Amino acid sequence: MLQLARAIVGVVSDLLSLLALFMRSSGAIRAENLVLRRQLARYLERGIKPRRVDYATRVSRALRRVDLKLAREASGSGHSRSG
Repeated sequence: MLQLARAIVGVVSDLLSLLALFMRSSGAIRAENLVLRRQLARYLERGIKPRRVDYATRVSRALRRVDLKLAREASGSGHSRSG
């Protein structure tokens, strides 16, 4: 029961942060992307393994994939694999 509550809180938190991302400027997103790339490079350089993904993160990632797929289909920019 506690794990389910944590998962729900995590998903709600991720959805709120996703909404906040939609309101950010592209320059701010590019800057954050640069910082995250540098951080990833440092992790790879030092050989640090990433932490395991928890249940709430898995659910959030799955929901984002579905949401992005629906958004691509609605905008007509979905890639067709049949041609």
